[in-house]
Amino acid sequence: MLINGQHASALRLLIRASKAFRRSLNNIVEQVVRKEVKELCSPTTTSVWRSDRGNMYTQLASFTFEKALRETEAKAPVLYSALRGACTDSKGAKHLTTGSKATTSSVVPNMGALIGQIVFAVKGRKMKLLQQIVGCEMWLAGCHRQAFSRLNHLGMCSSIWAVTNVIDKLRAGFDSGIQQKVKALTDSQKNNVTRRQLFQDREGSSAGDSLDLPWLNDSLLNGDTDHDDTLPCK
Repeated sequence: MLINGQHASALRLLIRASKAFRRSLNNIVEQVVRKEVKELCSPTTTSVWRSDRGNMYTQLASFTFEKALRETEAKAPVLYSALRGACTDSKGAKHLTTGSKATTSSVVPNMGALIGQIVFAVKGRKMKLLQQIVGCEMWLAGCHRQAFSRLNHLGMCSSIWAVTNVIDKLRAGFDSGIQQKVKALTDSQKNNVTRRQLFQDREGSSAGDSLDLPWLNDSLLNGDTDHDDTLPCK
């Protein structure tokens, strides 16, 4: 941008002197940022914030704020520069000095949370991974239903019902291996069921398809019955 080029001093003077120029510059930056966020939330864009990318456990386990910031810097550079300028003391800094004791804290989670809020406001149904993460952390901490309701209205976490759904998906992901083994064992047992031939030709080969009738007794096929088949007299 011009602010970092050779005309930086002249541009600063123009920004200070002209309200019309500042208004025009703000409008241009606003349009650029809106376009970047729209492209970031596009269905054709692969984003770390999308909550429909496959296995829920894999998404939550692989998510990091550093990865989210790298994605934003690559796909929305103006938005990234604006947030970094608002959250840091100098260009390129990743820590902010806070408090009277001059302690430093990383701005990476702060910037990541802001970006997650922005994309959620644009595409709340798809770009809600941050809200799901916060909801799961609250569920693990044993927060009350009222806390979920208030933070959900602020767009900071998912509702209690959505979080319960996420927890069920995580549990299903853990049990998928066991379920596959149970299915394989069940299928093998089905294949070992004795298949009887209702009709046979004179040479002993089956005439027609075999039928799987586990409830049919061999004695009924051989004619050896002990029960009385006659109808009762009226």
